[in-house]
Amino acid sequence: MLMLATVNIKIDLVKMLVEEYGAKVDIQNSKGDSALDMVRKDKKPGHKQLVDYLYAKAPEAEKERHKAALVNNLRGWAGYGKIDEVHELVASLKALGTSIDTMYNDENALMRAAENNELECVRVLVETYNANLEAKNKRGMRALEIASKWRRCKEVAAYLLTKMPKERERREQEKKKQEAERLRNIEQKKAWAEQKKIEDEEQKRKAQEEEKAREAAAAGCCSVS
Repeated sequence: MLMLATVNIKIDLVKMLVEEYGAKVDIQNSKGDSALDMVRKDKKPGHKQLVDYLYAKAPEAEKERHKAALVNNLRGWAGYGKIDEVHELVASLKALGTSIDTMYNDENALMRAAENNELECVRVLVETYNANLEAKNKRGMRALEIASKWRRCKEVAAYLLTKMPKERERREQEKKKQEAERLRNIEQKKAWAEQKKIEDEEQKRKAQEEEKAREAAAAGCCSVS
């Protein structure tokens, strides 16, 4: 009965079932959906009010399931670049005190948007909602490293880098260091080549002197005889 009332957004009936008849908010149907799951997926008038009511009445475990589902939804819509849905989900998460940087399956909304090359969504998450650019997954990768893996995401990677001055400075220093190392290697190779040339010429000179000495010795022997 609670499920049916929930699907049809019958708020007064839901309240009566929960408060007067003790209906369990976290009971799941055969598909594993609770009343809160079902109304969260709905967009009928009054669904937001019903979500808030069911959440308030839900046990702690069900509340955590609900927040995780919202995080997952945010990640999904961010990956598709659906800005309106992102705004709505961020508002819902903030109302529940849940960060938009929260991970789901080792990925947050910014990482998914970056990997899918959704530049505008990345901008919204960073500039409007202050997404944490330093958040890392279990592999130690931030949204910047994730975007940098893919050639198609070069604009996203370039944008993220403009928002990370310390990282940009570190990369510039690393680039200068690599260039200095490259120049050192070139100079070292030149020095080695020059040294080898000198050694080769010295060996050639000694060989010529030895040859002359042998020729002189042979000439001396001939004159004596």
